[in-house]
Amino acid sequence: MIDKRIIHPSAWKPADFTSKDTFSIDLSRGQVEAFGRALSKLASCGPVTCDGIDANGFDLQSIAGDIDRWYQELSTGRGMLNLRGFPVDEHPVEHITAMLYGLSSQWGTPVSQSVMGDRLGEVIAVDKLLHGERRRSYKSTHEMRLHSDFCDVLGMLCIRSAERGGASRYTSMISVHNKILETRPELLEPLYRGFYFWRIGEWPEEPVTPYRVPVFSETDGVLSAHYAGDLSFIDPNNTGHALSELDYEAIEYFVEVAESEELRYEFQIEPGECLFANNLTHLHARSKILNGPDVERRRHMLRVWVDCDQSFRPAVPELRVFEHGIGVSAHPEMMHA
Repeated sequence: MIDKRIIHPSAWKPADFTSKDTFSIDLSRGQVEAFGRALSKLASCGPVTCDGIDANGFDLQSIAGDIDRWYQELSTGRGMLNLRGFPVDEHPVEHITAMLYGLSSQWGTPVSQSVMGDRLGEVIAVDKLLHGERRRSYKSTHEMRLHSDFCDVLGMLCIRSAERGGASRYTSMISVHNKILETRPELLEPLYRGFYFWRIGEWPEEPVTPYRVPVFSETDGVLSAHYAGDLSFIDPNNTGHALSELDYEAIEYFVEVAESEELRYEFQIEPGECLFANNLTHLHARSKILNGPDVERRRHMLRVWVDCDQSFRPAVPELRVFEHGIGVSAHPEMMHA
């Protein structure tokens, strides 16, 4: 357990930012052209799809130094990076999808985000679910609470904004740890001990983890964290494992601190921007989405989850609740009507 205040760029607070410009980088013309050349080369080999990139690669060698610097910012820097200038008005969604997937593949392996096997998810409200598909928050318009995903790096690229709402919210879990250490240090012990975790029905052969999943954990002196954002994941009715009063108090205080205006930063990801975050150091959420009547103008984001190697950030294996992503490798034949 880390028992000293962590002083590091990843321990940021909203007061550290004059605006999101602080953690934003504008893509240069040369960088955008590099993505265009990679698309052309990919198209010459076969389909411009995630599977095509897996088979033939996505050649961004000309900007490899930039890509490595972005990776280092996510790995050992602030852990949050907003890349601006993806040409969403000049390319079809399929091409922007390939750009995001191709860039993410330079850092690790994009993994499945649901039982549908989507390695590149479309965050957009849908009116109809597929047979057997469970309503997921990223297919709805409701407000989402702060939570972690199941990966090392999260990427969110905006194709189209909502008419109103849909603001992104981020909190540094390093700062949350610092605040709890300062104000209620006795609550860190249950958060480090962790909780048995219900796998939301997406791992039928082992629906509950046989081990505790820590909220905070330390490996080689490095703090990592994970909080799924909903008590149902650790509810005794789902896990079969009781929670103490101290457990409940620790979780409630963790959420209170994370949601406080002192630590939670709210901003809009605009069209052409892609917000990448270290999922082992950040919580994220969004405000309620208010779309207009035109279905074709609904808020539309692309989401990627990336698993990196252990050098990205040393972390305990228990954080791999689903090993690698959620669900199966792919269900390409399934599409929303």
